[in-house]
Amino acid sequence: MPITWSIDSNKRRVYLTLTPPYTRDHGLAAATSIVAHPEFAPSFGFVVESVGTDARFVRDVLYFMATHKEKFRSARVAIIVTMALRSGVKTAFTEMLAEFPNLPMPIKIFRTYRDADRWLSKGD
Repeated sequence: MPITWSIDSNKRRVYLTLTPPYTRDHGLAAATSIVAHPEFAPSFGFVVESVGTDARFVRDVLYFMATHKEKFRSARVAIIVTMALRSGVKTAFTEMLAEFPNLPMPIKIFRTYRDADRWLSKGD
């Protein structure tokens, strides 16, 4: 499965893992399933990680959130980037965000789940 997800209602989180190859149709199917899940609330935070991909996956996440912003407008999104991708992604992230100027949710990049969870827990 190219996009897997789970909900932790106690933490108020949706955890997504992207494994290439994945398509926009996979993203639509994931969004539809997440929103339909009885434990999901629009204010849940998202933790998104990619397995075996390159920096383009961050753009894919931004596209996903932009495309489904009405469903997830109250969400906060933490993207986990491995050390191997970190340098290329960190420098291009601001440019990538500029491609999606109307995102209604905060999105940040992190190296670890712990840092992502901490940010999602405290709010901005």
